Amino acid sequence: AVALAAALVSFAPRPAAAAYGEGLTIGIGGLFGEPVGFSMKWLIADGHALQAVLGFDLWYRDGFLTAVDWVWYPLIITSPSALDLSFHVGAGLFLGVWYDRYWDRGCDWDPVSHRYYDCHDNQVGFGGHFPVGLDLLFKAVPIELSFEFAPGLWFYPYVGFSAFGGVHVRYFF
Repeated sequence: AVALAAALVSFAPRPAAAAYGEGLTIGIGGLFGEPVGFSMKWLIADGHALQAVLGFDLWYRDGFLTAVDWVWYPLIITSPSALDLSFHVGAGLFLGVWYDRYWDRGCDWDPVSHRYYDCHDNQVGFGGHFPVGLDLLFKAVPIELSFEFAPGLWFYPYVGFSAFGGVHVRYFF
């Protein structure tokens, strides 16, 4: 019973400010998912961080996407000597620029050739999202794996739902 109690206490959640990424400041790497690209995280203090993504939206719009998020680590699930395991929640803004290849939007119809023309427009849009993720930070080699999902809303050029996410792989300095 004492051994079970000791094991439960050692794996009990702790405030993230106590240890997540202690001694590390900036992580640089990549995001593999939606979008695909460059990823950076700055561990500020007290379980807070800023993260940024600069990537390409290959699956949905064939364009460029950037996002900046504030994230918070409310607790550390476990922190043995080799690994910090935590989760994060946050809020952020994103900006996208893409090539509008959709033939039914803003195109002119040529009744003689029976096809659309003048359909090649670039679009710009922005919105907000709420990233949620599970983070594994290996301490011996300071690499973080962060599995993230970020549902949100486009505010411009239309109002609609968005969903981004993937796996961040970052090396910390």
